[in-house]
Amino acid sequence: MKDLNVQTPEMVRVDGQLKSNFNSLPNTTPPAKGTIPATLSAVKVDLSGEPSNLPEALLVGDVGLFNKGEIATIVAQPGSGKSNVCEAIIAAYAAAKGFNPLDTLNFIYSPEHTSEGKKALWVDTERTANDTLKSVRRLRNRCGTTPAELDTCLDFYRFRKLNPSESLTDLKTLVASGNYDLVILDGIFGFSPDINNLERAGVIMKELEILAETYDVAILCTIHPNKNSDTISGNLGSTLYKFCRAVLYIEKLKNEVRRLTSEIGQHKLSHAGGVINTPFAWNTELGFFTVCDAPDNMPATVLYDWDKVKKVFGNTTEMASNDFKAQYGLAVGIKQSTVSRHIGILIKDGKLASLGNSKATRYKLINDDEDLPF
Repeated sequence: MKDLNVQTPEMVRVDGQLKSNFNSLPNTTPPAKGTIPATLSAVKVDLSGEPSNLPEALLVGDVGLFNKGEIATIVAQPGSGKSNVCEAIIAAYAAAKGFNPLDTLNFIYSPEHTSEGKKALWVDTERTANDTLKSVRRLRNRCGTTPAELDTCLDFYRFRKLNPSESLTDLKTLVASGNYDLVILDGIFGFSPDINNLERAGVIMKELEILAETYDVAILCTIHPNKNSDTISGNLGSTLYKFCRAVLYIEKLKNEVRRLTSEIGQHKLSHAGGVINTPFAWNTELGFFTVCDAPDNMPATVLYDWDKVKKVFGNTTEMASNDFKAQYGLAVGIKQSTVSRHIGILIKDGKLASLGNSKATRYKLINDDEDLPF
């Protein structure tokens, strides 16, 4: 027993009284059966509550995109005008605040989702200081505002010099200020050092989701697709698609016309069953992109990619249905349920014929194009 070392808690004097500095062990007693601990982090849904009847926060025409507390994205190749589209969205927000912009590319921000004293936050992770100032000049012209007036509805930050960790920290600090209704992240790649790191992608998107709901903001991201493809880049892109309520594309057409569309690639409109197809072009007189008439070469309102269909068939006119579905889905970058939707429209439009049934089904390509390779 001589080696037994028993330590007693030291007595200290606090406010004139002797007290022990011994810290008791945490209470590990499980809660009584049938009770829920008060430390639960999850939010219990109010079964007597009613959903909001407000319109979506951001719309294109009469097609709703997403609400506060949600995330949406715009997919565009470099140089296709995505930052100009961001300017139009800011202009739509300014219109909701009482300004009269010349053109918003058909974007509408619902006044019901603006708050007194709050603004839009625009974060650019890609462009130089001079390029962002060009955006500012175009935005003043688009909105018809002075710098002081624009400052009442927009905060614009450059994150280009920040590393991904610093970018996320600064974004969280800004949004947590509670000063914003709308947040635009122009270049979400700036928040990830590796777009194929699935774990990092999940962390980023969960952080954005928490910010959106906690601070009641609508978050819009922009991202590039893979080169020569409509598939959103990397695991960051696939995770973004999963979390987003709306995914739109900017497509370059001929004669310098672009279109904002919900009809190609991994498009998504969770709030609406409509179609978005807004053509726009550079307005030399005004110095920014404006809505224009639909060009003759603008694709019709269809969901399939006809060029990819022909490429998948190659030099043949018939394919087993499973082979076509797998190759077409891979070529366009869409899931199989969407492939089936495309096929239904192709058959309806007379582009494909379905031969046989069940597992023996084959698809026949209808040769009504002069440029087919056979």
